[in-house]
Amino acid sequence: MNASMAPPLDGPNPSGSASAEREAAEGRCPGCGALPGAGRWGWGGGEPEAHAERCPVCQRIFDHFPPGNLLLTGPKFHARRAEILRAVLRYSRAENWRYPTRHVLASEVHGEDVLVRTNDARLVRHIGDALVRRLGGELGYDYGHDGKLLTIRWRL
Repeated sequence: MNASMAPPLDGPNPSGSASAEREAAEGRCPGCGALPGAGRWGWGGGEPEAHAERCPVCQRIFDHFPPGNLLLTGPKFHARRAEILRAVLRYSRAENWRYPTRHVLASEVHGEDVLVRTNDARLVRHIGDALVRRLGGELGYDYGHDGKLLTIRWRL
């Protein structure tokens, strides 16, 4: 299956810029700018730790390990693709506001279907559940052979 990359729906800021170097010096994650503090990563409120490393989100991006995938498929999805992708973006941003380390990493077009890759299996479940509540459809779950990768197939 030949996959062409679609632009990411959401995700951390790309690293490698002067601002990323400054954030790392301030104790922020060089990829997204999140601050470590009290055992959690967040968008603010804590004191930056010196020489912070990548947050768990950016580390998963760096390691190319997306533990959650959402496959969007079906004839009704194809007819309403733009609307549904906007809904996925809204759900992922709302989740990211509550949990800064949950992100959509990328989206890939496979024929008429779209595969959304996330860094957190809970995020992919929440997006799938939200799509079913709003638009209906069916969810199918595949935990992979080792249980470390959750792929949800949403068919509308």
